[in-house]
Amino acid sequence: MPSTEKRILVVAASCCILILAAMICYPAGYDQSAFRIGGNLVREGAVPFRDFLDTKPPVIFYIYALATTIFGDHDAAIRIFDALYQLAAMWLFFRLLERNGLSRTVSSIAVLINIMIYAGTGYWMTAQAETFALVPILLSINIGLSFEKDRTALTKRGLLLGLLGVLLFLLKYTLLTIPIGTLIWLFTRDTISLKEKVRFSIITFAGLALGLAAFVGLFSMIGGLDTWLESLTWLGGYSSIESLLSFETVADRYLRLFQMVLVEVFSLSVIVCAAVGLYVHYGRKERGRMNSIIVLCSIHLGIGLLATIYERKFFHYHYLKVLWAFAPIAAIGLIEVVRLIAASWKSSPNFIKRVLILGAVAAFCFYSPLLSLRQPIRWPYYRIAGINEAEILDQKEGYFPLKEMQLIEKELRPQLKAEDTIFFWGNHVQIYSLLGKRPTTICLTNTPLSTAWTPQSWTAKLQGQLREQRPEYLIIEKGDYYTFINGSDKDSRDRFFADPFFSSYASQYDSLYGTSHFDVYKMRSPL
Repeated sequence: MPSTEKRILVVAASCCILILAAMICYPAGYDQSAFRIGGNLVREGAVPFRDFLDTKPPVIFYIYALATTIFGDHDAAIRIFDALYQLAAMWLFFRLLERNGLSRTVSSIAVLINIMIYAGTGYWMTAQAETFALVPILLSINIGLSFEKDRTALTKRGLLLGLLGVLLFLLKYTLLTIPIGTLIWLFTRDTISLKEKVRFSIITFAGLALGLAAFVGLFSMIGGLDTWLESLTWLGGYSSIESLLSFETVADRYLRLFQMVLVEVFSLSVIVCAAVGLYVHYGRKERGRMNSIIVLCSIHLGIGLLATIYERKFFHYHYLKVLWAFAPIAAIGLIEVVRLIAASWKSSPNFIKRVLILGAVAAFCFYSPLLSLRQPIRWPYYRIAGINEAEILDQKEGYFPLKEMQLIEKELRPQLKAEDTIFFWGNHVQIYSLLGKRPTTICLTNTPLSTAWTPQSWTAKLQGQLREQRPEYLIIEKGDYYTFINGSDKDSRDRFFADPFFSSYASQYDSLYGTSHFDVYKMRSPL
């Protein structure tokens, strides 16, 4: 390995390890708290959709259950698990790129770009379902590339691609685009006969069918199938929220989409590098293994972005599922941009021209993922400085009422008995963890249970559980306006008391105290 190539590899690997280590200090966001509590319920024998509801497919809860089993029941558990997972995934990614024609320099830079962008999205956007899809995605891609290379083990590889597609589907439904995109790419390869392409595709779909049949059979046996099927219908309403929103709200969200893609996720500079990379690659009319993987990445990048736009849920982590396809193309372009800048510098001894070149470099860095690295830098600093993360979340992160939840913990936890149960109606379910309690109904967050398209059977089940259990405390969130998630312009408190059942149910409780975003009620003692 040339010395320069080796140095780039060492620097890239060292930076990735440092960034991933720093991410262990990220706090838990809204989603991570829900996944952790769902994972704890799974560890205690619960089954997603049978015993609790969420908007995500079931596999993410088993991942969180595994993380807390290995590393303990605390917020850092999933961060440690994620760091180790990403480290292993980046090694697989590097090896995949290198084996398929990309130089070690391009592969090293692609890995570094991937980690920088991923870490830069922050605490809420990491450790998501899309995060843990990376290894099965890379394995799926490797199956396609390996089959093109030697065209052996067609049945085995096709079945495995189908089964990996089922795993991805149960992590995030739109990740079904991975086996589909790989098959589309397969049909673009002129080195494979049409007969082989058709056979491989049929076997892949057979693997998908077998995997889904096995999941349906298992879920049917453990009693979660009916609710899971209802959740797919519920997602239909969830994906159609825009029809309930005003034009101004929808327009604002799409403007936010472009801001997010250009600035907050991929960054303008790296998008320019990706455009240069595509131009350079296709302009040179590359052939062989490098052409195979770049075409594959291009197809998956396009399909993945279209699937994300179709989802119409524009959070940063929705774009992370195509980051692996984006990074190698951007790495090729970045090397070309650096080469052009270096050549311009050498050929421009004029002082003014060199100042302009330095200004262009400064602007390039300013609109790059370098600035987003403040995320993995600041959270370790807060930990070392002993700063309460709740203070930071309250001041700088918009609506995230961790500070208020900590106040409720301080006030309520000393009063709680081991046998006391709590019913929380809201979104920030971290309150359960702070109070050392678990949900005892199907309500984890209230999102699936408080929409206009919520199945009546879910509502009836929740009401039946509340009639039977009579929790000692009610905690109701307020000020949590998530119109883009539940299609309502009301917060959790307003939706709670607008329901005749809940309003009547709350009449059996006395108000204990409240904060800006939470009201706490205690069951009225019998006379």
